[in-house]
Amino acid sequence: MASFTLTTFSSTARALINGEVGAITKDAELIVTSATAVVSSGADFNYLSINGELQTLSTTNTPAISIADFGAGIFVGPGGMILSANGDGISGAPTQGFDLDNAGTIFGGDNAIDLVAV
Repeated sequence: MASFTLTTFSSTARALINGEVGAITKDAELIVTSATAVVSSGADFNYLSINGELQTLSTTNTPAISIADFGAGIFVGPGGMILSANGDGISGAPTQGFDLDNAGTIFGGDNAIDLVAV
């Protein structure tokens, strides 16, 4: 998949791979019902800016954001929200680091943030 910017509603899960950038603007919503909303992977940092809503409404233990491989940087603006109904808000095992700048809200039916050091 490629870098993306959402400015309206979408129910399509997204992937950021090898240095890509994702943005969810102030009035946008990414709401996925049966999968992780955003998966970050690859051999370079990926970046995600959330000023709208990012939600995973799965009935199973599914994170809203999953981080694998190298790592990621996530910005959650004052009006931004990350929500997983039954899993972690942010989950993963980044090998090279993780940056979070949170001025918004992160909810998880399990944990808000659950990262494992590798």
